[in-house]
Amino acid sequence: MRNLNRTDMMKKTLAFIYFFSLILMVTSCANPEQSFQKAEQLRAKEAYTQFINDFPESKWVKKAEQRIAEIDFWQTIKASQTRDDYEGYITSFSDGIFHKEAQSQILEIKEFNVARNKDILAHYQKYLEKYPQGLFAQEATKRSAELVPADIGYQIIKSETNTEALKAYAKEFQDTGYSQLIKNYLQNLSTGTPAFQKAEKLRSKKAYQQFVKDFPKRIAELDFWDKIQLSQQTLWDYEQYLNTYSDGFFRQQAAARIQEIKDMTVARKKDMIQSYQRFLDKHPKGLFASKAQKRIAELKPAKIAYQRIKAETNTEVLRAYLKQFRHTGYGQLVLGHLEALGAKPQVEEPVTSSSTASKPQPPFDPSSPDIIRAVQKRLTQQGLNPGPVDGSMGRKTRRAIRQFQRQVSMTVDGKITKELLQQLRGQVQ
Repeated sequence: MRNLNRTDMMKKTLAFIYFFSLILMVTSCANPEQSFQKAEQLRAKEAYTQFINDFPESKWVKKAEQRIAEIDFWQTIKASQTRDDYEGYITSFSDGIFHKEAQSQILEIKEFNVARNKDILAHYQKYLEKYPQGLFAQEATKRSAELVPADIGYQIIKSETNTEALKAYAKEFQDTGYSQLIKNYLQNLSTGTPAFQKAEKLRSKKAYQQFVKDFPKRIAELDFWDKIQLSQQTLWDYEQYLNTYSDGFFRQQAAARIQEIKDMTVARKKDMIQSYQRFLDKHPKGLFASKAQKRIAELKPAKIAYQRIKAETNTEVLRAYLKQFRHTGYGQLVLGHLEALGAKPQVEEPVTSSSTASKPQPPFDPSSPDIIRAVQKRLTQQGLNPGPVDGSMGRKTRRAIRQFQRQVSMTVDGKITKELLQQLRGQVQ
């Protein structure tokens, strides 16, 4: 009992020392702006409270009060750890101090939900490789251990041709994703593939024997399709599926996905509201529906401004438009309009200060850490996985570049070029 009391006292003492040190760090700054910046670095409720007490008339007080409310909200979210809460935080606090953490947690929750829904060892392992210390690492580790027997059984049974053995396996591991894989396969058998339908039509022993011979191939097909769903679902993935399994169970879905990806590529190249709206009309619940809706919302200011200046002949007005909306489809229309007027765009990239404006731009260097870092950042924003944003051109970065190049129908070589960077910039505007 005494040891317990001593432990509690020690915790309270350490907490007191910590909060007292925060107060000292904030109050050591006599300048209100410096003091507020120090509180921003600490990101602690006590630091903002102390700032308000020390500088009640400062213009930063309102911001400090918002930060206190934000921290209270964040602590509530940390207790619940749901995707809706983190997305609510981002919506409520557009310049929040925990923005990066919230986005990271949302991605992790999405990844874990995929693993939980699929309930297959490979999915949990993928989650743990990416988030070894993640929110759900303990749950994923536990479930991985539970799924080992089912996984071992599946590796044996997936080449089985006896439907009764498959049904027995599905029943034994009915509370796992492997059972669902086998059930889906058996269901597809009942609806029939072209090979099975041919056997049914001919009702010949030879036709049925050929179908049974192809049975392991169908199991492999299911594995292949499942891997596609785990990947970035690129045009190349679905084309490879159709090339490998021309009479596959999912040939219609694959063809539909290929068309959807091509339609989205067209919409992205045009990058105007009407092009994304046409995509949504054809694919209202497609893979890229949410991205198309988001881009439509982002393009509204560009379209409204374009409607005002599309008949404009004043080149300075057109150039001013380009400074703000160059990386949109409307910006490309204005560029064409300027060329028709015989004028040059003369649009420079935005600069942060007058000193940087006077400096000549260095030549494009694809091996520059800054260029690589910019590409990695934009690939991450696209939902790809280039590895850490560290300015180093590694295997994961090249793989992510190739995946993006396939998505936008560029030459697939895994190399950084000016065109690649422009495409990435256009996608994340």
